[in-house]
Amino acid sequence: MTAWSMLLHVSGFLAPAVAVGGGLAVLEWVSRRHGAWQMAVAWVLYTGLGSGVLLLGLVWLGRDGKLLTYGALVLALGALAAWRTR
Repeated sequence: MTAWSMLLHVSGFLAPAVAVGGGLAVLEWVSRRHGAWQMAVAWVLYTGLGSGVLLLGLVWLGRDGKLLTYGALVLALGALAAWRTR
């Protein structure tokens, strides 16, 4: 596998975490009117947790793209968003 191919595989694997984390960070920014720095911190937190959930799902289930993993991703990020916005 070439480096380009590996980069495409990894970016495709992490895309759901990056997209959902970015969306939640923007929604948190719009609802609370914090600065751009706080939005970037929120995006890193959401994306980091989401990536960890996806990696855990890959290790536990043996392959990526399972609906159970995506459900766990939504639950984990929703719980973090609820906790951060109280």
